[in-house]
Amino acid sequence: PVVDDDEEEYSSAVDMDKIIECIPELKTRLEPFTLHYREALAWILSGSRKATYYGASLGEGIQVGGDPDLIQGEHEPRCGMCQQPMRFLFQFEDVFGEEYLLGDAGMGYIYGCDAHPEQCQGFVDCC
Repeated sequence: PVVDDDEEEYSSAVDMDKIIECIPELKTRLEPFTLHYREALAWILSGSRKATYYGASLGEGIQVGGDPDLIQGEHEPRCGMCQQPMRFLFQFEDVFGEEYLLGDAGMGYIYGCDAHPEQCQGFVDCC
């Protein structure tokens, strides 16, 4: 389940197994980070800015949507296909375990193109 600070559970009307069956690449992309890829996908799709995903050791430090909490300067991602500015999707701190550290209090940022969803850009900023 996906829970915010008030322990409110987000129920999804979407069947995660059906989504993964239709888009098996989601499982392939999430499995290196968690054994609980169904729950992680539900958490990502919940859209809750303050949601904490329980079930894998993702912990605090992940924000989906909204405005990025920038450590350094603004990022200016542009789609490699259409050259349009990309939209902020999510950010994450060092939450995937010691083997995936992002430097000194680092933050990873992911941006995507609405017109070309296969196009994404990532940035890592450190303090």
